[in-house]
Amino acid sequence: MLVAVLGWVALLFGGWVGGSIVFVYGMRVIMEPSTPTREALKPKLR
Repeated sequence: MLVAVLGWVALLFGGWVGGSIVFVYGMRVIMEPSTPTREALKPKLR
């Protein structure tokens, strides 16, 4: 039971940190912060 609770805490903390990085600081995985959000959500085939 304790391991399950610790797992949930880790997931919640990771989601909070990840959301802060993306939405507060504007950093994206594609490393192009000037890209509009709608364009960034569409994957490009290279």
